[in-house]
Amino acid sequence: MSFSFNVKEQILIGLTIVILLAVVFGVFVFKPQYDRFSDAQGKQTEEQQTQETKKAELASLKAAKDNAAATEAKSLSLSKRMPEDVDLPTVLVELDELGKRHNVNVFDIAPTVATASSGYSYVPIELKISGTYFNITDFLYGIVKLPREYTLGNVDVEISDAGYPILSATVKVYAFTYLPGGTQDNSGSAQTGTAKPAPTEAQ
Repeated sequence: MSFSFNVKEQILIGLTIVILLAVVFGVFVFKPQYDRFSDAQGKQTEEQQTQETKKAELASLKAAKDNAAATEAKSLSLSKRMPEDVDLPTVLVELDELGKRHNVNVFDIAPTVATASSGYSYVPIELKISGTYFNITDFLYGIVKLPREYTLGNVDVEISDAGYPILSATVKVYAFTYLPGGTQDNSGSAQTGTAKPAPTEAQ
């Protein structure tokens, strides 16, 4: 049996064969390659996302570490400025040595019982000092610049018995401690009492 096709039919048959070959190529050759490429691309995207997540976590850990260091430094600074213990002997020595550095004679230091305030307490201390005007001024400025938290109250000045330019002064100083919920006496033991506002200016 022989078949005879005209030109138009031959062209259609040829196109059909080409289409069939293209379909076979796509199903058995191109699609597996495309699937492998897609899988590889997906894995690459997933790895990139994983890397970005790890970088973000690393940055977060570094920030937390930096914040922890800053918080610890701030806590240490606060503990120096407002310790929980009055440590009165250290306070007295500190004020006496400050006077010596500024050529001020600190001849009397009289602390009293601590007073509670909101979240801290303060110990009123009365100083009797003598020196020149400029030395006393430097001494008073030095008190508020000490590592521990101090504030100044009343300062009464008069000419000393030695005569001008030596002056005598009575100074009220307040030393602060961190002690929520109570006060401390001068031995460092806790006492309860009615909270009073801390001195912020001359009284």
